[in-house]
Amino acid sequence: MGREGLMINIDEKVYLSLSPSEKRVFEYIIYNQDKISKMSAQKLADYCNVSKTLVINLTQKIGYDGFSDLRFHIKNKEREEKINPMPSHSSMDNFEKTMNIQQERHIHHAVELILKAKTVYCAGRGSSKHLTAYFAHLLMLLGIKCINIVDLNLMTVIAETMVENDVMIMFSLSGETAILTKTAQVAKMGKGELITVTAFTNNTIASFSDCALYFISDQKNTIVDDTVSRLPMFYIIERMINEIKENIEK
Repeated sequence: MGREGLMINIDEKVYLSLSPSEKRVFEYIIYNQDKISKMSAQKLADYCNVSKTLVINLTQKIGYDGFSDLRFHIKNKEREEKINPMPSHSSMDNFEKTMNIQQERHIHHAVELILKAKTVYCAGRGSSKHLTAYFAHLLMLLGIKCINIVDLNLMTVIAETMVENDVMIMFSLSGETAILTKTAQVAKMGKGELITVTAFTNNTIASFSDCALYFISDQKNTIVDDTVSRLPMFYIIERMINEIKENIEK
């Protein structure tokens, strides 16, 4: 596991193997590294209402010798950022963090599923649906059969009728949108494959996914405010499109 950027490039299998309590602590670490660098393992455990042993075991699972080792690397990263500061803008910060949590093999897996698909279905809600349409447009320009699902009433119907090698890709900031959650559950029981692009949380939609891609976002509740930046989501789209183009050109 790499230690660049966020220093926590966790393998998908490792993340899925974490207990709910471990995932809660891990997500706190991801989003609060400035606080973690000043915390003890016991203080973090108390804050997350878990045991100190769980915190130490978690840090070892994600590739560190222990909590002190994790904190040491976070402090080193903070010192580097003071010497070479990035623009202080949350969208750009989240963009950089998203770049650093991506696992190459997850992008590769998503691209493989899309390239072998008979039909790719794209689904999204709220402001994310505009990125869904954009992604579907790019796929069609590349000659890939793709349908952007605009009618909400068709989402679960299409999920039910997906056949082998059909792929549905969902874009959701929260990962908890009701219609997408229901559709993801239906798709999971069918013969097709499900790719999800969501904020980095232990969310419901990603739990049904065959290939879960994540981005960093400070806000995940779009019911209150759906003007949240989708710039990190664009990064994932561009990564997939560029790799698809490279494969086609070969």
